[in-house]
Amino acid sequence: MARIAKVGKSEVYAAHLVQSKGERGDCAVRAVAALTDTSYEVVHAIMTRRGRVHGKGTAWAIIWATIEELGFTVAVRNATSFIQRYPGSHATALKSVTTHHPDRFPDVWKDGKRYMISTRAHVLAVINGVNHDWTRGKAKRAIKIYEIVRK
Repeated sequence: MARIAKVGKSEVYAAHLVQSKGERGDCAVRAVAALTDTSYEVVHAIMTRRGRVHGKGTAWAIIWATIEELGFTVAVRNATSFIQRYPGSHATALKSVTTHHPDRFPDVWKDGKRYMISTRAHVLAVINGVNHDWTRGKAKRAIKIYEIVRK
């Protein structure tokens, strides 16, 4: 398999880095902010009000409630539905989605939709085929894929 191409950070992710002022463990804040077109500060405030602890990971209940409060719904998507659309032998050889697939298979991922992908102890935003996270260009295996849809 070819080496993963080096890609830069998205402008959305770079902006959230500045707004976070160095906070760690805020991947859910960044992902939800990107997915809902809401500022980092607003999402951070909502999650803090709902019980998120500064510098710590965010509970799924807080993530879902914040998405709902911002006027969106969540639908689980099956990784197989993406993989079967991959070109050539990738459609049958690959068994999982990773965080570099949106860059590697842009024809599949550039569908105008918003996805939250969870990996081991991390969440990220993929919007219209662009990974807005530090995992862009890395092969972190997706555990779950959620489509985020405006109500």
